[in-house]
Amino acid sequence: MDSKMKEALEKSVLDQMIKAELVLRTAEKDGISIEQKEVDAELEKIKANFEDEKKFKEALKKNELTENKLKDQLQKQMTVTKYLDSKIGKIEATDQEIQALYDQYKQQTESQKQEPEALEKMKPQLEQQIVSEKENEKFNKLVEELRKDNEDKVKIIGA
Repeated sequence: MDSKMKEALEKSVLDQMIKAELVLRTAEKDGISIEQKEVDAELEKIKANFEDEKKFKEALKKNELTENKLKDQLQKQMTVTKYLDSKIGKIEATDQEIQALYDQYKQQTESQKQEPEALEKMKPQLEQQIVSEKENEKFNKLVEELRKDNEDKVKIIGA
């Protein structure tokens, strides 16, 4: 990796960290909080994916985590999610958007001399793609507003 690529990667990672911290601090400032029992319930869901407690502990160690660090990460993640849900709301894909994306897919597939999948089979995937794009767009817009509102703090960090 050359120095320009490394620098771009470092800047991108720093930018993501700043965005995450900015959203978390704003959520906390707005009074968004997660109860410990919610964090514990989420932790139990994660533990349920493992054969036993030993396998869970091994996975923690492999990822250089302790159970308390994981709980802390879960609490932050859940706080951000709750805040974003309150600001962004439920996002859905319309039938027209799904059809338009399917038409693009169909045209591209046919131009490659392949048979496109049926709309009904593709619908969940297309819907998820549209929802993800809309969520990202709203998230980025929200972060830009937060950056403007906190410009002095972001400049101190150097981003």
